[in-house]
Amino acid sequence: MCGLLAFSSQSQISPSILSTLFALNESRGTDSAGFFAETISQYPHISKALGPFSKSLALSFNPPPTNLFIGHTRAASVGNVSIENAHPFHFGDVIGAHNGTISNFKNLIDHYALLNNAVFNHENLNIDSKVIFAALNEFDDYRILTDIEGAAALIWRDKRNELPYLNVWRNVERPLHYGFMPNTPDMYISSEDAALVEIGCVNISDFNPFTLYQIHEGKIISSRITKM
Repeated sequence: MCGLLAFSSQSQISPSILSTLFALNESRGTDSAGFFAETISQYPHISKALGPFSKSLALSFNPPPTNLFIGHTRAASVGNVSIENAHPFHFGDVIGAHNGTISNFKNLIDHYALLNNAVFNHENLNIDSKVIFAALNEFDDYRILTDIEGAAALIWRDKRNELPYLNVWRNVERPLHYGFMPNTPDMYISSEDAALVEIGCVNISDFNPFTLYQIHEGKIISSRITKM
């Protein structure tokens, strides 16, 4: 079990609110914490640290001004506890984080290796989460989501998209919720719905399972069912 959180809005993030949301998701994962913040730079701003958020990233949490943010608290299931294995992961144009355990990830590596052996091998992709984001980057095909077996909630950014938006998808085995700050365009996303209540969100809802959402500036601009 890991914690996912994210932010999307027309306005800039509040570091204090994001820090609180991180802390409220810490109980879901204390092995590492990390985040991605969208900036105008061609180089993605990704920060990771080992240990619980409160004893690592929280000590100097100061993300750059951004209106698109992805955060993660890890409880290791597959793979060692290391900075390399801390989320979010960056593969080419795709940056994302995952909550869950992919039971068929080794089979997926073998399957995708037939299409691109240079990228998909067991040495490069040593944990289950990496396989999904590597595949999303390599094949630019969201139908890959239908290959997942096991538990998954995913949030990622694809730099190939003309608009800077969040992609959000989950299945029935992992929760993911969203809510809004009153009288603002600020959308917050969290594995813990109680965390959204705690930071003051209203109109809190669940993301529907097996549905791919694309979120831009705090608005769901598209959603489509991937499978039932």
